[in-house]
Amino acid sequence: MMPQRAALEQTDVPGRLIDIDALPWPVLISDADGLAVVANAAMTAVIGMDAAGLPILEAFAPLHAETSDPTIPNEIVATLIAAPGMPYSDKLHLTDGRLLERASHPIAGDRRIWTIFDRTIDMLAQQDGAMHASLMEDETARVTELADQLYLAKQELETQQTELTRLATTDPMTGLLNRRSFADCGRWTLEDAQAGGNLVAIMVDIDHFKAINDTFGHAAGDIAICYCARRITELLPDGAISGRMGGEEFAVLLPGHSAADALPLAEKIRLAMRAPKKGADIETPYFTVSIGVAEFGQYDQSLDFLIGRADRALYKAKESGRNRVELDNEQTD
Repeated sequence: MMPQRAALEQTDVPGRLIDIDALPWPVLISDADGLAVVANAAMTAVIGMDAAGLPILEAFAPLHAETSDPTIPNEIVATLIAAPGMPYSDKLHLTDGRLLERASHPIAGDRRIWTIFDRTIDMLAQQDGAMHASLMEDETARVTELADQLYLAKQELETQQTELTRLATTDPMTGLLNRRSFADCGRWTLEDAQAGGNLVAIMVDIDHFKAINDTFGHAAGDIAICYCARRITELLPDGAISGRMGGEEFAVLLPGHSAADALPLAEKIRLAMRAPKKGADIETPYFTVSIGVAEFGQYDQSLDFLIGRADRALYKAKESGRNRVELDNEQTD
């Protein structure tokens, strides 16, 4: 393992050595592979372990476990490791009531510096402006020099934060919502339906997709997926929610619509699937889709249940010969 002193010398700004052990706030430095190189005593105390040599995700795992949803900070850290030039800061609301602000920024030598500030006092002091100003004065002076090294211009940071949010919520191949974001956006549609509104779920799956990959190659399969996603998006009415559920399967929610509205739309989607134009040196075959439709009913207590009924109708379409639309009319208590 690289000695701490040598590690710090490689993270030095021109003409100056950063002695992280002299800093009172937690500091950790990672390398281009996402491994922790060195952490000061303050960081060790916060995460509860000596992080040197560990993957960053593993080093921060105990801290993420103290949040209400560890998957969110895990995804942020993973994205930062994959985007070495991106600065970012996030807030960790711990279950014990503390609020921590974590900042990360690329530094020399293809490395990244991570710092943590306890903002609990700031949060509690919001109700008392005078107290808040007094508490922040020393803190502001203390971190100003390091902040100058950690942050780029405000406009650039905001742009990159927007891009980070987009990457975390959308499917990179099709631009549709990913599975998790689709579920998050779909919750309010279920609440409206439970209050007396209409809601329909549609599931779309490319027929014989494995055969497309095996016969024409995975690049042709990717073209088919993107073409299918684009045609679905073009045909959807305003207010519809669409997402890629994984592989060659897509889901659509139609708030305010009934099965009588959804079935003609599903048929249009089915008929819209024609062989897309060939990509560069890539042959793409004609393909069809099978579609399942389910309308919200009294026993649909969750979005997963409604989607499951649409999926059941989809597999009925598969079993009935594919390239068709099926409606699920069955509801069980």
